Amino acid sequence: MTGVGLILAGGQSKRYGKQKLFENYHNQPLVFQSIQAFKQAHMPYFIVTNNELANDFNGDVPIIVEQTAHLGPLSALCTGLEHIEPYGYSYVHVLAGDLPYIEASFVLTMQRYAQTFPESTILLPVQNEREQPLHAIYRLGCLQAIRALLPEQTSMRALYKGQNTKRLSFPNDVRFFKNINRTTDWRD
Repeated sequence: MTGVGLILAGGQSKRYGKQKLFENYHNQPLVFQSIQAFKQAHMPYFIVTNNELANDFNGDVPIIVEQTAHLGPLSALCTGLEHIEPYGYSYVHVLAGDLPYIEASFVLTMQRYAQTFPESTILLPVQNEREQPLHAIYRLGCLQAIRALLPEQTSMRALYKGQNTKRLSFPNDVRFFKNINRTTDWRD
């Protein structure tokens, strides 16, 4: 049972006012935090993005380009799952591209959960009763259900209802789930 990382990095950053993925964070683009988390956990990964942003990524990162941009994370997840299906991976671990505090230790923890709960098609982190779909593990078995939901349904929650979803509780003081939506979020 092997997994691959999917970094969802195709959003418009409307609330931020400009593209946030390439904002400087510790002398690197913000998206680099998610890349480093997978690299340090020795997990292969792909970045799912759109034509508009694809050329902004360094040439040595593996890119999956969505055919239709800006349809939301469920559509991006579908694109990623379709792309990796022939590679023989059993699951994808999704991370957003705007996570300043994400670390390899979180990726490794989720890998252990993937081994511990092989019957679950979705492993969904929850913190302070908030589901964290852009940190979750999705098994390849979700692909058919996602295809059935799209394009009418774009909510990640709609997917959870029809799947064997295991909710994983994380302490409130864990910062892995903090993402950047507005420029003021850097102060929090």
